[in-house]
Parts: sequence; C-alpha cells; structure tokens
Amino acid sequence: MIIARAECDYIAPAHFGDELEIGINVAAIGRSSFTLTYGIAKVADGQSVARGATVMVSYDYAAGKSVPLPAEARMLLERLKGSQGTE
Repeated sequence: MIIARAECDYIAPAHFGDELEIGINVAAIGRSSFTLTYGIAKVADGQSVARGATVMVSYDYAAGKSVPLPAEARMLLERLKGSQGTE
C-alpha cells in the first residue's frame, strides 16, 4: 500500500498533556484504493481538534502501477466500513 493523498484540517489547538481520542473510519472502497477518515477530539470536553483523510492505494512496485485490492483486504475493509467513529 502507498499513501496517494493525505489531508488534515486543524480545527482547534491541543496542548501538551491534553488527552485526545482518535477515531478512524473506512469511508470508501474502490477497485485499487480506499479512503480512511480520521477525527481527533479532546477527551475532557469533546472539542474537535482535527479531522483528516488518507487515500491508500494497492500498488505493485515492480510493475510501477496500482493493482486491485487483494480479496482478503477488501473483505476486511468492507467489514470495518462505518464501524468506527470519526467527526
């Protein structure tokens, strides 16, 4: 897998010592890629600190191109899609 895209929106500051909760979700699944979304919030008051996303691509380094997601990975992603919380 390679990261084809990464983005992060910073919403509010977090400070040293803040306890943070991080959520991750499988947002989309394509032929050779999938998108993960993230949310970070302060545990004390639930204030959102940041949210982001990455697009992961199944990649064949020898051939230098993307390849379809392996069946096992697709099944796992489908099972996890929507089961974790984010912003």
